[in-house]
Amino acid sequence: MKGQRQSPWLWATVVVLILVLPLLTQYKAPPVPRIAWPTQEVPIVLPEAWQADEAVNLAIGDLRQLLSSSYGLRISILGDHEVEALPAHAIVVGQHEDRWVARLIKNAALDLPNLAADGYLLRQVRIKGQAILVVAASDVLGAAYGLFALVEQLRLTPEALFSQIDIHGEPAMTLRLVSSPTGPPFPSPEQALRWGYNAVMIEPWPSLALYDRFDARIYDPSSYPAQRAWVEANRQRAREQIRRAKQLHLKVVSMGDVFSFPAQALPLYGSEVAAEGEIPVLCPEKPKTLQLLDAALDEVLEDFPEIDAIMVRTGENYTLGHLIGNGPAVGSARCAAMSDTARLSTVMARIENRVVGVHGKMYIHRAWDIGDAGFHANPAVAATVTHDLPPTDQLMISFKHTQTDFWRYNAVNPNLGVGSMRQMVEFQCAREFEGKGAFPDFLGEQFALGGQETQPAGGVAYAYERGVRSIWVWAKGGGWDGPTPQNDLWLEANIYAISKLAWDPYRSSHALALGWAQLRFGRAAAPLVANVLLRSDDAVLLGLYVRSFALQQGGWTPNYLWVRDDLIQGGGYVWPLYRASREPAAFRQALAEKQASLRLIDLMIADFTQALPLIADKSTAGEALNTLRYERSLFLVLDRYFEGLFYFYRWRDSNGRDDESAQRAQASLRKWQEAWREYREVIARLPGVATPYRDAGMEQTVQEALTALNG
Repeated sequence: MKGQRQSPWLWATVVVLILVLPLLTQYKAPPVPRIAWPTQEVPIVLPEAWQADEAVNLAIGDLRQLLSSSYGLRISILGDHEVEALPAHAIVVGQHEDRWVARLIKNAALDLPNLAADGYLLRQVRIKGQAILVVAASDVLGAAYGLFALVEQLRLTPEALFSQIDIHGEPAMTLRLVSSPTGPPFPSPEQALRWGYNAVMIEPWPSLALYDRFDARIYDPSSYPAQRAWVEANRQRAREQIRRAKQLHLKVVSMGDVFSFPAQALPLYGSEVAAEGEIPVLCPEKPKTLQLLDAALDEVLEDFPEIDAIMVRTGENYTLGHLIGNGPAVGSARCAAMSDTARLSTVMARIENRVVGVHGKMYIHRAWDIGDAGFHANPAVAATVTHDLPPTDQLMISFKHTQTDFWRYNAVNPNLGVGSMRQMVEFQCAREFEGKGAFPDFLGEQFALGGQETQPAGGVAYAYERGVRSIWVWAKGGGWDGPTPQNDLWLEANIYAISKLAWDPYRSSHALALGWAQLRFGRAAAPLVANVLLRSDDAVLLGLYVRSFALQQGGWTPNYLWVRDDLIQGGGYVWPLYRASREPAAFRQALAEKQASLRLIDLMIADFTQALPLIADKSTAGEALNTLRYERSLFLVLDRYFEGLFYFYRWRDSNGRDDESAQRAQASLRKWQEAWREYREVIARLPGVATPYRDAGMEQTVQEALTALNG
């Protein structure tokens, strides 16, 4: 179903689903062979310099646990120069020039290519009749990634140890950043390394500056003790975050919005930094504003020299602790007559001068802004903004892979691969418009190819083919409210998919779904769980979007936010969806989409129910099934609400003469009442499910519609 571009579009699938339910396939997974091992010990031969390395030892720890639990084997560690003859079934780890890797190249015909940074090769060779497994690496990180890859391969294929492994891994994306852009740091550096990333985020840099060397009054401890304590706590956390990341050889990125200054700077400087008004606006035309920006960047990069990159966003500005601020283009009429693009260019040039020119660090500029006509979505605007910036290796522009926000019905970002600047591409794993992991919404195909409902479409491969070599994965984050899942189960599937695509952009979504399903639920259940994943994004697309509206609306708010985060909005958000679907064919299609979504969820529940007895972890499996019941109940609420309002609006359009629409509206809205009660009082209390979606005008809208229909 997935992995290749479907044509015609998904609507053909909708029709099939409406007419015929596919037969469930019975799966019989191949048995895992019982293997007799000639030894109870697996020697690992390491270069002496790597024996105390944190990254390598983290990976060896995972391998030790797996060999013990799955094979009954133990590990011994030997230095490269301690070994005169390789013991049977040894694992040799090292680079071209290391003693035993070099010998195996010479004496065992080990064909070892030149490996790119972070690259590795896993291959069995035989020397004097003995099987030897080689983990050859370009560097110490490559060795860690190779050992983690070995662990995963043995979990997928236990019988492969010392017999069938031949894996060559080199990352397509050379800078692989993973973090949550909002909320607590996630993942840990250790988990980031396991997933194959080489960069993590720490505390936001505007929250680390004390400005003592610029103006000690700003955080004077006697005047602003709480504010200063807040910054000191941030600095302490940042140092620990940096320490953990650097132990594992990970790059460190700090992100912040510009401008973001201490609130007490405004009374200190007044019109030196801000335009007058009810809400002060920080102006880039004011010299003191740019001096404050310089001071913050200088202090952070001098006090935290381990930071590798500063990331800056100027299109939005979120309140952070005791800071206030705004983007350069905000309030431009009150600051000066400069154009918004000129203001943005001025600020970017200033940041580039400090971060790259003075401190020699990388500057990543997030092009994100609101809408589809600005820097982020419009190549002409992007070219104007960046015209005077030097295209150096230390300056990078970051774009979301979609033209606007992370919605479906959103074309690929037209800026990808355009211009002379280095670029980073952003992907979100927990979409706030699609449940945030409360139920399965497997994005493997969107990550790989882009959404099949939109042309042009593009995913990691599209960006890679256009020269993009840096990726930022939002492992969590996005939006402001719930739902809040009780665990990261379904989110893990998306993280797994994008993590693999960062190394190999051409993996199919089917292979990604099957791989994760086997790792999480076992070989026997994997095909059925993969079916659940591969249907899940279509169920979400059909249940939460309206094709007729989305095609008219374009990429910005293609769902009109009728469902956003955990809020179900009132009729003011549903009416535009109806208005775009008034024509009979579009009307029928909109309602059929919601019914097809429910049918898909029914198939997903059937597949997972069939997989249930094949899964060893009954507790996790039972809770996972509950999340599907949660999704089914929620989407039934949305279907009844949507159908009832659509028929109500049609009745209203007829000036109250369409009795059939009135009857259908009343019937659907009454069914909605029961579905909403069931969802809140029964389903939302099931073990393992997320916090429930909330009413944000839906109940009042239904009551008003029923009153009108009964009047």
